[in-house]
Amino acid sequence: MPPHRHIEVFQTVMLVGSFTEAARLLRSSQPTVSRMVRELQDMAGFALFIRRNGMMVPTAEALALHQEVERSFVGLDRIAERMEQIRHHRTSTLRIVAMPVLSASFIPRAIARFSRLHPDVQVTLQVHRSEAIASWVPNEQFDVGFSMLPMEKEGVTAELFCAAPALCVFRPPHRLEAHDIIRPADLQGEDFVGHGPNSFAARALTRVFDDAGVRPRIVANTPLSAIACQMVLEGLGVTLCDAFTASDFQARGLVARPFEPSFDFNYGVLLPHKNQNEKLANIFMEICRDNLAERFPAKGGQPGSKLL
Repeated sequence: MPPHRHIEVFQTVMLVGSFTEAARLLRSSQPTVSRMVRELQDMAGFALFIRRNGMMVPTAEALALHQEVERSFVGLDRIAERMEQIRHHRTSTLRIVAMPVLSASFIPRAIARFSRLHPDVQVTLQVHRSEAIASWVPNEQFDVGFSMLPMEKEGVTAELFCAAPALCVFRPPHRLEAHDIIRPADLQGEDFVGHGPNSFAARALTRVFDDAGVRPRIVANTPLSAIACQMVLEGLGVTLCDAFTASDFQARGLVARPFEPSFDFNYGVLLPHKNQNEKLANIFMEICRDNLAERFPAKGGQPGSKLL
């Protein structure tokens, strides 16, 4: 069994993506971090990082190990949280796991509202892609979860929270401003920020573009809508994203238009069957639904509602 310190160093490097930054966070030195990673590699019997274009890049084995370590660290974090609660006489905690789209601004606003009503409850938020959230379900590591649907797992109820239609987002001035609705033909040859080969948006867009015989020019790819919109903000082209992310970036100067043929990002809420914090989870969900109604008032923010 590798020493805990070696695992901690490895996990920190994976999270921040840099040996130097990991050393700073761990209050150590870069040579010490590098040495401990090498020692962990020797113990594991396989390479964890390879040098590519002057950078240390994690191997496929490192990514697999990172996922396993992350699940283990959640248990350790839970113990630390409980110790903190006892020390400060806090009686409860609410554990939330959510996909990045909802974690950028929507869920933090709901947490702030919840905490003002329940100051003695400690809230934790873990952010993962939907594919990773699926692995949290069997171990009951959360009280409320948010992920893309479908999500079928034993021990959890998954229901539609909202359906967010895809919107075309671009930075003005742009020729697309003349269109009230953006269609595939409007994006022929357009510089486009894609969503990678395995994401929901990429699969849906491939079908739409293939049916229309259209090929935008992919200049960059990322599975995260917020990063795609940031690239658009930096002038890399246009992209398609969900209503939540589009709303955040409209406040920063981007323009969003409806896209047809339409397709939805179906966001679900996950509630474990065995949940000692069911009452707190239900209170938090009511706040989320209220916030949804305030942010998209035309649709009322009801469970399963379609936004815009």
